[in-house]
Amino acid sequence: MGSPSFEEQNAAEYSVSMLSRLTGLDRRTVDKYLEAEGLELAESSAGNAKKFPFLKAIRAFIFCSKGQSSADRRNEAQARMAEVQTAILERKYIAIEEIAPVVRSYFSAQNAIIQNSNLEDDEKERLFKKAQDLAKKLENIA
Repeated sequence: MGSPSFEEQNAAEYSVSMLSRLTGLDRRTVDKYLEAEGLELAESSAGNAKKFPFLKAIRAFIFCSKGQSSADRRNEAQARMAEVQTAILERKYIAIEEIAPVVRSYFSAQNAIIQNSNLEDDEKERLFKKAQDLAKKLENIA
């Protein structure tokens, strides 16, 4: 008999003891990792036999063994968001929505200046092309 298929593994449910035997981790570590990841019991768990979906349990072990519980990842994301919001409030960063209209106005004024200049048509076309490329990049950001 070959190894179990993905569907069989996905449907498999194991107790903490069995997960401990399969992974080589002690039962307390297995329980700690599953709890840190917030993994819920399998629907078929009844009574004292706590069973967990196999693939979700393995995922929890991988993240927790790297020191990355879901709570840690969530807290890290919230901290990054708070840093960005603080930087915006301190005017270290300007939100793209605030600066985009100003930059568009600048491009319009620049185009008018170029059109009215004494530059050769080829040079005007080159400058227009550069301004269009920059405007497209701005649109992709906003």
